[in-house]
Amino acid sequence: MEIPDKIKICGKTYKVDIRNNRGIKDGADRGASASNWSQIIWIDDDQHIETQEESLLHEIIELILKEVDFEYIHSMVSTLSLILYQVLKENNFLKD
Repeated sequence: MEIPDKIKICGKTYKVDIRNNRGIKDGADRGASASNWSQIIWIDDDQHIETQEESLLHEIIELILKEVDFEYIHSMVSTLSLILYQVLKENNFLKD
């Protein structure tokens, strides 16, 4: 899967910002994060490409849940994104 520069979620366009050494530059302690407010998804490119892809899926799920005002537990999003990524990847829904 090629990670796009922009992605539409719930009618909004989000910039996907893949940053080299994001943890060092931004002081971020996560491989990815997102902001509904600024409509940006940040991904650290120090991660393996498959981890970047799964991180993007994780952030998309979180943004959707926030947009529709669903309460959620972060560990549930992590588990869902990991399993959904595996299903999409192993059944050729994601193009390389």
